[in-house]
Amino acid sequence: MGVTMRLFGALVAVLLLAGACKSTPAPVVAPPSGTHEIVFQMQELGGLLPPGGRLKMPRISIYGGGLLVAHAPSAEPPAVPRATQRRLTLAGVRKVAQAAADAGLSAGTDFGTPQITDAPVTVFTLVSDGKPQVTNVIAPNVAGAGDLTGAQVAARDRLRAFTKQLADLDSWLGKEIAAGSEPYTYTAMAVFAMPQEGSAATRDWPLGDLSAGTCVTVTGPELDKVRGAAEPTSSRDLWRAGDSTYFLVFRPLLPGETQCPLQAR
Repeated sequence: MGVTMRLFGALVAVLLLAGACKSTPAPVVAPPSGTHEIVFQMQELGGLLPPGGRLKMPRISIYGGGLLVAHAPSAEPPAVPRATQRRLTLAGVRKVAQAAADAGLSAGTDFGTPQITDAPVTVFTLVSDGKPQVTNVIAPNVAGAGDLTGAQVAARDRLRAFTKQLADLDSWLGKEIAAGSEPYTYTAMAVFAMPQEGSAATRDWPLGDLSAGTCVTVTGPELDKVRGAAEPTSSRDLWRAGDSTYFLVFRPLLPGETQCPLQAR
């Protein structure tokens, strides 16, 4: 009888320990519903950022009203990023938000820091109950580096499974996302200007002086002029404004953005 009770007690202890080791379930997400309110965003930043690199458009942005804006980098990037837009149902928005939370993006999940020189960083933003949670994951595609713990590897596995779903939204969301995409329509653009010494400009800036600040926002007729001048060009081209030469970064503004992004100020 004593042996049986001791075995029973040991079994209970093992079960309790196993239960304690399980990851805590993610909270139910309450995403915002406003048309211009961000619900989820993923931005990929390289390890060595070029000038204006932090102004890069996010890979995916989803808003409370169902708008999804996506930007896929290209080998030869044009001066003006070419983003697309699609529509999700409200159920689709909630599904993405909850999946992001389940992947560990709703609270301070420890994804570890692989010891990799100039590693890329992916920045995730998830908003629930009006509170944004920003998570920076270094080298998110690195799975089992020797300097990561088992819990960190498991967290990265869950995150990679989520980003794979984002890469194939049609298969994942089905009827919760509209078929096809169209060019993203925007009404304002930020232009980040960096003076260049001793370089020959190849393009003429269509508006006024650029020396007043490092970043300007253009709208209305000015936006039309800038788009007309910039869309046929490469991101490597230099621009002439007055007697000065500049390297310019063009960034279409997303819903809710009304001026130069904070990274450019």
